[in-house]
Amino acid sequence: MKRVWALALQHQSLAKVALPSGPVAGTALEIRRAAHKCVKRVGEAIERLSFNTAIAGIMELANALYAAGTPQTEAEKGAMAEALRRLLLIISPFAPHLAEEIWSSYGYPGLVAAQPWPSFDPALVVDDILPYAVQVNGKLRAEIRVPAESGEAEVRAAAEGDEKVRSSLAGKNVRKVVFVPRRLINFVVS
Repeated sequence: MKRVWALALQHQSLAKVALPSGPVAGTALEIRRAAHKCVKRVGEAIERLSFNTAIAGIMELANALYAAGTPQTEAEKGAMAEALRRLLLIISPFAPHLAEEIWSSYGYPGLVAAQPWPSFDPALVVDDILPYAVQVNGKLRAEIRVPAESGEAEVRAAAEGDEKVRSSLAGKNVRKVVFVPRRLINFVVS
């Protein structure tokens, strides 16, 4: 809660900044993605009554906003303002007094508790790059990052290109490759 309060104070001047029209990129895009993913994750966790997962999602968003630092461009300022507004809306069920205090200090109308749950943009919650665990005989050897649309052949090529994996496969016969889309690739060797 202290971190949310500190974020709110640090970026209070951005309360009324609007997100510029048109596509955003770079840090602004990362801020927007973090906010929209958080809304999705927290909303789904609340529906499942998984409140610890919801709070973990809120903490991840707070960490992402801290990591983004001070916004420099208008797009970054707008994205930060949007993210902070969404953050206030999603912490309201968990910390209503804090959310109401920040909401009123930002000059937003009405009560935060009377606002509808924020929606998320499905295009912003899809990752462009995915991490894959690379295993050799079930032991983790590396983690690679590949484009989300990559198939087994591309993931295998990227995994075999990693130095640690290459040394683990050197001189061994690959008997089988277990591929789990969007998660891992495991080389079974003898």
